[in-house]
Amino acid sequence: MATRVGRRCRSDRADVRRRPGVTGYVAISSVALAVVVELDSFTDVEMSRRFAVLFAVMTTIAFQSWWTIAGYYSDQWFATSFIHSQAELQWGLVTAMIVSLVMGQLFMWYFDRIEHVGSRHRPVVPEEAS
Repeated sequence: MATRVGRRCRSDRADVRRRPGVTGYVAISSVALAVVVELDSFTDVEMSRRFAVLFAVMTTIAFQSWWTIAGYYSDQWFATSFIHSQAELQWGLVTAMIVSLVMGQLFMWYFDRIEHVGSRHRPVVPEEAS
């Protein structure tokens, strides 16, 4: 099937650069943050805000890197063409890192902006006026 783009006509299967899906990286980053919140809320683990965000960022980078490299090797083993070159693989890793860092900054902004009950500014037990 051919599509008309401007004055040129090209096939749908032409050499179109594939870009990594940022949506998947954001989803994994959100899941990593949810895991950190679950660990902090329901276990004896106590984390500072900065460490929690850093842990979520590093978990996201590690999982996305593993997933991207596993996808590359599965392409090699099964002779598919989802990832065309090592350059595309490396750009996928760079994109995963950038999305993780941006999401980490958004998490820090959220944590700094919202004071949760139990923080030093909003204690669980209200202080009595003397």
